[in-house]
Amino acid sequence: MLKLQKILGGVAAVVVGDFILLYIFFHTIFRFFTPGHPLGLGQGIVVGIASCIFFWIGWCMPLLFLVGLAGWFLPGGGYFVLKETGRALIIFVTITATFVAGLYIGSIGVVDPIAYKLWYVVQMMSSPLVAIIGDHTQGGGFPVYGRPSEMGQIYTSTAGLLNLLCIVNAVYMAYIRKTQDVEQ
Repeated sequence: MLKLQKILGGVAAVVVGDFILLYIFFHTIFRFFTPGHPLGLGQGIVVGIASCIFFWIGWCMPLLFLVGLAGWFLPGGGYFVLKETGRALIIFVTITATFVAGLYIGSIGVVDPIAYKLWYVVQMMSSPLVAIIGDHTQGGGFPVYGRPSEMGQIYTSTAGLLNLLCIVNAVYMAYIRKTQDVEQ
């Protein structure tokens, strides 16, 4: 039981650490290059700490880090790194179709980092490319109202949460393969 707790704790730390650190990194970079948004001292400290943790994870567990990172950049990418191409293709199509359906239902305005902050964090789990959409729509120039807005946010957020589950599973599979190779 203790071994299982260590495995799950390690996998969860890598996946959550990957997501949080990369989100902070990309968000800070986008804010730094956006006029009128100066980089604050607090964000600089957070990015510095994140860089140290990011380096440690990549140094100690490069395969797990690569699988988690690939799975976040491209839905199903973690499975592709593990040479599970069928699974990677199914996940890519499913998550991308869910996200695109949410954009179609509610318009591109449902991805708004200012008006819908919590939704935006969950949507960012589907891919860092969501930050590009969020940067484009953050001024509220794409108004959405009523039920279509809610449905679009639910669909895009569901795609993000599904991708998070797939990242956790891919990192777990990589960890299991790594420990089986060490034991043999």
